[in-house]
Amino acid sequence: MRSARVRVAVCVTRTAPCGTELLVFEHRDHADAGVQVPAGGVEAGELLGRAALREVEEETGAVDVRVGAALAGAAASASAHRPSEGHRVLPRADHRAA
Repeated sequence: MRSARVRVAVCVTRTAPCGTELLVFEHRDHADAGVQVPAGGVEAGELLGRAALREVEEETGAVDVRVGAALAGAAASASAHRPSEGHRVLPRADHRAA
């Protein structure tokens, strides 16, 4: 049996005049994936917070971000039907307004 793959999904928020905004995007290379938040795999030995910041930068270009508290976590074993399913941690990250 394969071990669970560790992944992060990041909820990046900022305070705006109209209230709190959530950073979402559509992948230009995979438009059929729909609207999503930054997410991806955690590299071997990488801390979850560092992985969250790396994914935000890789997928959105945002670098002025700080990691807050983890919002949720779940664990599941990878299987032939869901090879990428695994631990999922959703750190909250705040985008600092310029």
